[in-house]
Amino acid sequence: MTQTVSFIGALLKAIASTPNHNQDDADYNQRVLEPTRRLRKVEQELGEQSPSHQQMGELLATLAGILAAKQVDANEQQERLQEIAAQFGIAQPAAGSHGSH
Repeated sequence: MTQTVSFIGALLKAIASTPNHNQDDADYNQRVLEPTRRLRKVEQELGEQSPSHQQMGELLATLAGILAAKQVDANEQQERLQEIAAQFGIAQPAAGSHGSH
């Protein structure tokens, strides 16, 4: 049993456990599903290695964009990002820094 959840695992869990409020299928596919597939690809490429702090920041920004695309309430977005950032000791992007309308 691993002592901590992997960083990307934590991101994927946040994506899966956050309800989607985006009714536009094309937008959802482009801004949620595609970035999620990229996260899984990075996870496979890293294998047992941990991502660098720079990669973590970029991946956390990806999560921010996904949550914004799912039209999650801004406070909930911030809570999810803060929770993961605190768990892994990294700086987090500002909410809404991705995906402006």
